Amino acid sequence: MLRVSANPAHLTTMPRSTADATRFTSTGPYASSKFTSYDPTARASTVQISNGAPEGETPQQKIARLREAARRAKAGQTQGTAYERIVSRGRIWADRAHRITALGLIGFTGEFPTCLGLSIIEKLVLYE
Repeated sequence: MLRVSANPAHLTTMPRSTADATRFTSTGPYASSKFTSYDPTARASTVQISNGAPEGETPQQKIARLREAARRAKAGQTQGTAYERIVSRGRIWADRAHRITALGLIGFTGEFPTCLGLSIIEKLVLYE
């Protein structure tokens, strides 16, 4: 049975400021917060591109140029071992097999009721 205290004294221990109220709230780093630790060995997650943008470049050309530069940078960084290359190729084939299986199941799911309905209609028309 739930007992409710008639004495409101336990309510006086509640936090009084916002800092106290959010002391145990999980928060992540934000742009406005100060960064307290710096690891000089950490690698940057962005790709540095040395060439500037050509004159008169359209947004589509810029996107293509940046994607190509990122692809070249990624290919240069991660050649990987033979095992990693095999796993990467295996993932491609597994993705293709999964897509074929899923589309096949979806197709058969739609095909079965259609064939069943047509066969019922055929039997009703021919034999009744």
